[in-house]
Amino acid sequence: MNNISSLMRSSKNWLFFHFLLVCIFLSFSGYAQNCNSDLSVEKNRNVKSAGENGAVYLLTLTNNTSKTNTYHLASVFSDLSCANKNRQTRSANVTLNVAFEGNSSVITNNQITVGSGQSKKFKVRVTVPGGTPYRTWSCIQIQARAEHCNNAISETLLRVFVPDPSEG
Repeated sequence: MNNISSLMRSSKNWLFFHFLLVCIFLSFSGYAQNCNSDLSVEKNRNVKSAGENGAVYLLTLTNNTSKTNTYHLASVFSDLSCANKNRQTRSANVTLNVAFEGNSSVITNNQITVGSGQSKKFKVRVTVPGGTPYRTWSCIQIQARAEHCNNAISETLLRVFVPDPSEG
């Protein structure tokens, strides 16, 4: 503490100390800004039925940073109930097939590159594997993790109902 007090006595040191604090603050805020992105489902339509042709969701990934970022896309199945008032079930959530498809570009290795301040649309195709029970739900968390930001994940939840085809 005495060292800081002695540094503050000189006006040059005082200025240098404040300059150093500002530089540290800006470097941390710049790092945080380079990890900011948004992932959303078009028109908030995150609930669909996956019949024999499956269900397709259109998602938008927005890069709110000052640099181009490559994002790793992943799907994580949740145990949370996705049931709603119209379609109740007592069954546990089921695991479905999930594929990422480019809307106007190719998605390779579940990666998508988005320029600074830009947005890219892509599709998530969910299909029902044979033998999956009817009248069940699947909650799928779609995640986009920026390549250089291990802790920064943008995510959205897709709710998929598996209908009984005999019920029309």
